[in-house]
Amino acid sequence: MGLQEKILVVDTDQGVFKYLSARLAKNGFLMQYASDSLEAIELVKPGSFDIAIVEVDMPEINGVTILKRFKEIDPYLQVLMMGNTGDARQAMGALKYKAADFLVKPFGDFGDIGAAIGRSLKEKRLHMENKALLKELEAANRELSEKVKEKTRELRDLNLLMLDYTEELATVIQGITYLQMSADSRQAVEKIVEGLEKNFRIDKACLLLCEQGNMPVVIGHSSSLGPGLMEFSSEKSMGPVMETVKTGRSLSWTEYAGDWPQGRKVFKEWAIFPMRARNEVLGVLIVNAPDREKLDALRIYINMFTLGLSNLLLFEEVQKNGKELAAKKDELEKANARLRELDALKTNFMNMVVHDIRTPLTSIKAYTDLIIMYKDKPEKTKEQFAQIIKSECGRLETLVNNFLNLEKIESGNVDFVFEPACAQDLLEHFVSVYKAVADARKIKIALDCEKDLPLVGIDKDGIGQVVSNLLSNAMKFTPENGDIRVGARLLDPFVEISVQDNGPGIPGNMLSAVFNKFTQAHRKKVKGGTGLGLAIAKNIIERHGGNIGVESEEGKGSRFYFTLKIHREAEPGTSLK
Repeated sequence: MGLQEKILVVDTDQGVFKYLSARLAKNGFLMQYASDSLEAIELVKPGSFDIAIVEVDMPEINGVTILKRFKEIDPYLQVLMMGNTGDARQAMGALKYKAADFLVKPFGDFGDIGAAIGRSLKEKRLHMENKALLKELEAANRELSEKVKEKTRELRDLNLLMLDYTEELATVIQGITYLQMSADSRQAVEKIVEGLEKNFRIDKACLLLCEQGNMPVVIGHSSSLGPGLMEFSSEKSMGPVMETVKTGRSLSWTEYAGDWPQGRKVFKEWAIFPMRARNEVLGVLIVNAPDREKLDALRIYINMFTLGLSNLLLFEEVQKNGKELAAKKDELEKANARLRELDALKTNFMNMVVHDIRTPLTSIKAYTDLIIMYKDKPEKTKEQFAQIIKSECGRLETLVNNFLNLEKIESGNVDFVFEPACAQDLLEHFVSVYKAVADARKIKIALDCEKDLPLVGIDKDGIGQVVSNLLSNAMKFTPENGDIRVGARLLDPFVEISVQDNGPGIPGNMLSAVFNKFTQAHRKKVKGGTGLGLAIAKNIIERHGGNIGVESEEGKGSRFYFTLKIHREAEPGTSLK
């Protein structure tokens, strides 16, 4: 698991700390408590805590100021603010200073707190991983750049040395020039091996580079060596080749104590030269024994060739790492863009929550004040005020339930109970529920179902919520004297249910977003709408294995539809799900 995550709880009420500790400590979190603001600020050091849970309404220094101080000390500390529903202004202030979430007291379902902590830890880990990855890539690129500079200096020094061998080593200069101009190491190797035959009277040559496990691999040979002549099946079959790799010293057939049948068969009299670079053996060159007068020139040729090849291989490595770095950078930019998107979404969400909750709270407060101020008002008037308060409380409850239901459905915490049901009976019920409202607004609502529809397997509460949401939306946007048609038809293996209105329709550029969270798809926002209804409906239908969609033309109305699986007779021991 690694190191345990540490959580600091800042609250004057120690009972809150005990409540959180009882539930979090058993999950491996290390808990610490601070009862006042100054003590909390003293405790926080860079990296000392992963999460801080802070009460908004702290004495002396309020929670938002504590949040600012925490972020100044440790920018990667995830801070969850907590407070009552009346702390909306402080909640927005906390969001401004990058609070990870806002927990509402008194705490209800502990799963909401656990989910908020999980999201915060995930976001912190992503920040830290991105930071570490960027540092690692930058360090690797610097190291490779330094290696290129070092090898370039070595090559320049050896080029100066070459001036002493102008006539004797003209072919060396030609070969190295080609190598420096080449962009492919294997093509360069083949060209240089060909040069050995032309310029050093070496008709047989084979070049091997050390790759994985320091095992030499053939990457070039002279034309006189046919395919397969210099293939090696094991370290033992390489004989003196491995000895040269390990010791870094040249070796000839007269100096080798053992027997090397393959070398004797191919070269008869052979010599092996190490190719040294970066204080290691890069590979070896096997040739038939060269003329002694050419030996010194051959050694310089091999050294120069090795340095040039080393630079070329290093350049290829830099290019490869550059591409990987570019890919990682692109990946990092996408991750950062996603973080910014999530941050903006969280800001919009909090703005919407505060706005949607403030309206009914204002009405409740106003009518409560009227009841208190005008005690002598008639009972009928006070009853009207009370009914308004009750209605606004219902709106608040709906808003809160929408927020909670969506999160529960998305996390899979809602248990659906599937059972066979008649689609027509379900629709008749909801049409009758909304008929009184429709009649009052002079809207005609009609039901049109195909006959003898098969039963569908559904969670009745969940599908009821979907149908109610679609009918409620249709009522909002259908004008007076308009029409709403509710229908059901067979699309085997599904039954399709639809709600169609002749309202203003949905703009084409907004159709793809109607089922997104916090989206209202009409140009004119509806008072009291959270933009969560259709998102909840989509999740419920997907949990049922169906699809949900919309067809709309601006100015001609909308048709929302969803499909439900037909209930088949279950085999013993199976479920509708």
